[in-house]
This record gives sequence, structure tokens and C-alpha cells, in this order.
Amino acid sequence: MEEKSLLEKVRQTTRQVIEQAEFVHFHLDKLETLITNLNPAEIIARHYYPQEFHFQDSRPESDGRRLLDYIFTITALNFGSGFSPMWKLQRGGNSTYKNIAATLKAYTEAGNSLNANWAAQVKPADLAALYAVAPDFPLMQMFAESLNQLGRFVGQEYEAEYANLLDTLPYPKVAASLVELLAANLSCFNDQTTYKGQPVYFFKRAQILSNDLYLAFNGVGFGDVPDVARLTCFADNLIPHYFRVEGVLEYEPALAGRVAKAELLEAGSPEEIEIRAAGVFCVEETVRLLNQRSDPDQHIYPAQLDNFLWNTAQDSRYKSSPRHLTHSFFY
Repeated sequence: MEEKSLLEKVRQTTRQVIEQAEFVHFHLDKLETLITNLNPAEIIARHYYPQEFHFQDSRPESDGRRLLDYIFTITALNFGSGFSPMWKLQRGGNSTYKNIAATLKAYTEAGNSLNANWAAQVKPADLAALYAVAPDFPLMQMFAESLNQLGRFVGQEYEAEYANLLDTLPYPKVAASLVELLAANLSCFNDQTTYKGQPVYFFKRAQILSNDLYLAFNGVGFGDVPDVARLTCFADNLIPHYFRVEGVLEYEPALAGRVAKAELLEAGSPEEIEIRAAGVFCVEETVRLLNQRSDPDQHIYPAQLDNFLWNTAQDSRYKSSPRHLTHSFFY
């Protein structure tokens, strides 16, 4: 029997967490009510590359490598939500992620390189200057570590070319293989933990890289990811917050109080694991229920729903109440 891929292990282990959860409770009846207001056609239509804050290389002579460098770089920096209150004090404006993306976009459009050699050598002070934050902002040290790991790995194994890395991935299991490669070689992408003595897998950023490649390159060339539909939810703190606001998830009073007071939850704590696992589980259940009620040509998959919910949750209805904060390399 073929061993389950890490993507299937994400589904299996997060479901097991919810079956044993003590701090986070799932309400199926609330989800069944919620899905009556979700339109599969709208979810599918929202699964695109948001060009308003992401870099796009429209030069006719381009071979796509500047965009490829950008996608790998933004994925290496796609974490830090736990620092959001600190970030907004210094930067203000859009979400941490949108600020990060828009700054990299401007940096690239100014003619600067984001290739693997840059990632391997960039320093916290360089990133602090780029993002106009205090030199001692702790997130800059984490950003540099993530980029350095990625850049040095690609430099040593793939001649400092992200394209060479993609060329080694077995077709058609591109997404699954990319997750396994990054998790096995880079601690900043090895997004797994232990809950009640059992392993739990998330791999948020390793998965989102495949999704972003697929969207940015319209499913062809560097974006040819045939197994994109096998990706799970990209486990963070916003998707479970969406389901909590909608009443699908309920936190035990003590945990709800800690979240309301913006207390940091320790990465790998039972509460933090249960919240992230609940986000993955809710997306899986929503996809299952919607597809049961839809024609085959309107079936959706988790990455599509994740993108739709992430954008929906930018609304003030969701942003007006706090979501949990954790300092982590993974979201």
C-alpha cells in the first residue's frame, strides 16, 4: 500500500485533533446554516492572483524568472501575523502580508533582484531598512533566517535557481512533492508539531507556495501544478477566526478570554494546535458539504475556499474582534 502523502496526513492528523479537542468546539449545525450563504461560483471566481499588491512581470522578453523569484521570496516571508499589532504601530495601513507583498513588488519593479543568492545573504538590518521598521524589530531576524535557509539550500542543491528546484519535482504530484522537499530540508518550512503524543501536520507555507505558483503563472509553465486541488487549507489564525465569528467554532471561556486580551498563545501549545487544526477541518467540511449540494462543474477545492475566506475575513465584521496571536515561522 502506498504511503499517504504529507497532504493527506495534514487532513488526517488535524481531524484527529478536532476529535480530541478540549479548548475548541466545532458546531456542524452552524456550518450547515453558513453554507447556505456561500456560492461556489463566487468562490471559484475569487481564486486568482491579486495583482493590485503582488508583483507581475509583464515584460514581453521575460522568461518568468523575476516573478518566480518574487513568489519564492513572498512565501519565505508569509508569516508574522502574531506580530501584527507591533507591525501596525510602525507601518500602519494594510495587513502585514499586504504590506510585505507591496514592498517586495516595489523593490522588484525598481530593478532589484530577489533571487536565491539575495535570499542567502540578506541580513535583518537590510530587511528592516526595506520595510522601514526599527532595526531591532524581532520579525526581521525571523524573516532573514527563513530567507537565508531557503536561499542557501537552493544555492547548494540547485545552482541558486528556483526553476531548477521545480524541474526536479515528479509530475504530476508537484504540490505534494514540493511540500515534502521543503519540509524535509528547511526547518522554517517544517510546519509540524505534536498533540497528545501524536504528530500533527500543517505545512502552511510549503503548501501556499504551490498555490501561488499555480495562480501567478495561470497553471502553466512554472505554475503547472496538476495536484493543486489536493492542497489543504493554509492553516493560520484568520480562517479559524472567520469560522468562530460565524459561530461554527466556539472556544472555551478561558481561551476566549486570552484571545480577547491579545495574550500570546505559545506555538505548539494544545490551544494553538486546536485552533489551527479547526481551521483546516472547517475548510474540509465546508468543501465536502458544498460539493454534495452542487453540480460537478461547480465543485470547489480547499485552496479555492481558503482564498475566498481570507478575502472575506478582511471585512470589518471579522477584523473588529481579535484573533489569536502566536509568534511563529509558520503563519
